[in-house]
Amino acid sequence: MRVYVETNFLLEVVLEQEEVTHAERLLELAGSAAVELVVPAVCALEARQTIHRRDREQRDLLDRVDRELVQLARSQSVARAASEMRGVFVAATGSIRKREDELLRRLSLVGRWAALDGSAITAAMSSEGLLLPDAMVLASVVQDAGSRVCEAVFATKNSKDFGQPAVRRKLREVGCELVFSFADALAKVQGRATP
Repeated sequence: MRVYVETNFLLEVVLEQEEVTHAERLLELAGSAAVELVVPAVCALEARQTIHRRDREQRDLLDRVDRELVQLARSQSVARAASEMRGVFVAATGSIRKREDELLRRLSLVGRWAALDGSAITAAMSSEGLLLPDAMVLASVVQDAGSRVCEAVFATKNSKDFGQPAVRRKLREVGCELVFSFADALAKVQGRATP
């Protein structure tokens, strides 16, 4: 079975969000060749931009917090706590960038990147109802699934955009089922329904 994922999958793993356990399990299954995990290549760029934006925001916050911590550290009773708080911020920022790099390397080993070529870009530009990044993701998935007949599922947490009837129809036309959680994708792979 083939599982298509998009930017939210990458962010789920890197930021260790709610469904990270299910996403990690899909990565493990891809590593053992029990499932083919496919990510539109444009998602690597989109995830990197999101993470870099968050990194800048966290650095700005750290600068503001640093100024306050300097003042707090002047008070002997909270100096140690102030120093520990700064350490948490710094560690969190550094570990996110490291996890992102590790995930992209891991996906290159256990998964496959779906290309974004001229025909996919053209299809994305004519796609109604989606912003260009989501339209490029959809076009990449539809093009890839249409060229490789296999049982497939597209897992995304973005039900607002990808849940549109036109999107569902395009995926159905290439034999790709749409699910809105990584738990549901994992359940499909494992051949059982989620409760």
